[in-house]
Amino acid sequence: MRFFDIHKFLVLLACFGLLGCEDSSSSDGMGDPNELITFECDGFFDSGDYSSMCFVDGTTPVYTTDPPTVSSCIYRVGDRPDSVDAEIRVLIHHASISVAIATSVFASLKQDAEEDVEETITDISGVGDEAYLVDIENDLGSFVIINKNIHVRYRNLLLSFGTGYDTVNQPSCSHTNSELETFARIVIENIEAQHH
Repeated sequence: MRFFDIHKFLVLLACFGLLGCEDSSSSDGMGDPNELITFECDGFFDSGDYSSMCFVDGTTPVYTTDPPTVSSCIYRVGDRPDSVDAEIRVLIHHASISVAIATSVFASLKQDAEEDVEETITDISGVGDEAYLVDIENDLGSFVIINKNIHVRYRNLLLSFGTGYDTVNQPSCSHTNSELETFARIVIENIEAQHH
């Protein structure tokens, strides 16, 4: 699966000289699009309503976490989060950068994806402030590996939702474009709810 290249992401932030800086121009007003979101990794998927998702029994999903980095949270979500064919990997980059810098980094990462001839890019509306889907198919002769990633910017947060599977195995219901998009939308809604 391909997600935001975290090393490239951190280099871009360092080039802007704002890694870990607070945006002193942001407003404290609720709903202000320039207000910074402070994201805590612990327990994020323990609340919210994910019951509309095909892979969730009850209201919250089964998930595991990878060790967080200084600026990112990584989750494996799904009915079998220990299986690549059934999980959605979620990366939430939450460095305290300005919305303007997050927007510039997001645009740079999207431009890189658009220049990659192996990737198909589709803009998505109604998910965060801006979002796009990346489809990658690798034909290995006897089977094809398919990767789908939705990348989202919501204020100063950059999020990536990724799946990967091969055509030999039946993929999880969560691996369709529509289900992945719905999941990304619900995650953003829950971030909004936790910060108002």
